[in-house]
Amino acid sequence: MKVSMRFIVDLETSRKAVALFKELGMSLSTGVELFLKQALREDGLPFQPTLSKEEIEQMEVDLAQSLRGEGQDIWYDTGEEEILYD
Repeated sequence: MKVSMRFIVDLETSRKAVALFKELGMSLSTGVELFLKQALREDGLPFQPTLSKEEIEQMEVDLAQSLRGEGQDIWYDTGEEEILYD
């Protein structure tokens, strides 16, 4: 049985992913399904996450601001249900 899933990604990521999977001869849906199956097989992410130098520097800035009580933190608990954000 198949189910429909909805998720939100930025436009550039979506366009690049569609083009990549098309080049590989599959749809975005098939590519996402392969990722999910591999994650289940690995019992975790099927790759080692990494950050660029710029991303690490931004995280350090964000952490320092948070420790000073600056900024606004927003937490979302998605659980198992589908939640849409506008």
